[in-house]
Amino acid sequence: MEKPSRDSEPDPVIAEQLSKIARAIRRLREAREQADYNLARDFSWEEVEELFWEAFNAHDAFQQIKTDPATIAFDPLIRDRNRRG
Repeated sequence: MEKPSRDSEPDPVIAEQLSKIARAIRRLREAREQADYNLARDFSWEEVEELFWEAFNAHDAFQQIKTDPATIAFDPLIRDRNRRG
Protein backbone atom coordinates (compact mmCIF):
# COMPACT_ATOMS: atom_id res chain seq x y z
CA MET A 1 0.00 0.00 0.00
CA GLU A 2 1.32 3.41 -0.97
CA LYS A 3 1.75 5.95 1.80
CA PRO A 4 -0.51 9.01 1.33
CA SER A 5 1.23 12.31 0.70
CA ARG A 6 0.27 15.73 2.02
CA ASP A 7 -1.03 16.52 -1.48
CA SER A 8 -3.49 13.61 -1.56
CA GLU A 9 -7.11 14.07 -0.50
CA PRO A 10 -8.18 12.13 2.60
CA ASP A 11 -11.23 9.90 2.74
CA PRO A 12 -14.38 12.06 3.14
CA VAL A 13 -15.06 10.56 6.58
CA ILE A 14 -11.51 11.34 7.69
CA ALA A 15 -11.79 14.85 6.22
CA GLU A 16 -15.01 15.48 8.15
CA GLN A 17 -13.42 14.28 11.40
CA LEU A 18 -10.36 16.46 10.81
CA SER A 19 -12.63 19.44 10.14
CA LYS A 20 -14.57 18.76 13.34
CA ILE A 21 -11.32 18.62 15.30
CA ALA A 22 -10.01 21.83 13.71
CA ARG A 23 -13.26 23.71 14.41
CA ALA A 24 -13.20 22.58 18.04
CA ILE A 25 -9.56 23.59 18.50
CA ARG A 26 -10.27 27.03 17.04
CA ARG A 27 -13.36 27.55 19.20
CA LEU A 28 -11.66 26.30 22.36
CA ARG A 29 -8.61 28.49 21.70
CA GLU A 30 -10.84 31.53 21.24
CA ALA A 31 -12.70 30.77 24.48
CA ARG A 32 -9.41 30.30 26.31
CA GLU A 33 -8.16 33.62 24.99
CA GLN A 34 -11.36 35.32 26.17
CA ALA A 35 -11.01 33.71 29.60
CA ASP A 36 -7.37 34.74 29.91
CA TYR A 37 -7.48 38.32 28.60
CA ASN A 38 -11.03 39.62 28.88
CA LEU A 39 -11.62 40.04 32.60
CA ALA A 40 -15.15 41.30 31.99
CA ARG A 41 -16.10 38.08 30.17
CA ASP A 42 -18.21 35.64 32.14
CA PHE A 43 -19.02 32.18 30.86
CA SER A 44 -22.43 30.71 31.64
CA TRP A 45 -22.75 27.10 32.72
CA GLU A 46 -24.40 26.39 29.37
CA GLU A 47 -21.44 27.86 27.46
CA VAL A 48 -18.97 25.88 29.56
CA GLU A 49 -20.96 22.68 29.06
CA GLU A 50 -21.10 23.30 25.32
CA LEU A 51 -17.32 23.85 25.19
CA PHE A 52 -16.77 20.72 27.28
CA TRP A 53 -18.80 18.57 24.90
CA GLU A 54 -17.12 20.12 21.89
CA ALA A 55 -13.72 19.14 23.34
CA PHE A 56 -15.02 15.68 24.24
CA ASN A 57 -16.41 15.11 20.73
CA ALA A 58 -13.21 16.37 19.09
CA HIS A 59 -11.19 13.96 21.23
CA ASP A 60 -13.56 11.14 20.28
CA ALA A 61 -13.22 12.06 16.58
CA PHE A 62 -9.44 12.03 16.90
CA GLN A 63 -9.46 8.63 18.60
CA GLN A 64 -11.43 7.23 15.66
CA ILE A 65 -8.99 8.43 13.01
CA LYS A 66 -5.59 8.71 14.71
CA THR A 67 -4.21 5.49 13.22
CA ASP A 68 -5.51 6.10 9.70
CA PRO A 69 -2.60 6.57 7.26
CA ALA A 70 -4.20 9.72 5.83
CA THR A 71 -4.40 11.31 9.27
CA ILE A 72 -0.79 10.42 10.00
CA ALA A 73 0.30 11.91 6.65
CA PHE A 74 -1.46 15.19 7.44
CA ASP A 75 -0.27 15.51 11.04
CA PRO A 76 3.48 15.50 11.67
CA LEU A 77 2.97 15.38 15.45
CA ILE A 78 1.19 12.03 15.16
CA ARG A 79 3.80 10.78 12.71
CA ASP A 80 6.65 11.71 15.05
CA ARG A 81 4.96 10.20 18.10
CA ASN A 82 4.34 6.93 16.22
CA ARG A 83 8.04 6.75 15.30
CA ARG A 84 9.06 7.02 18.94
CA GLY A 85 6.82 4.13 19.92
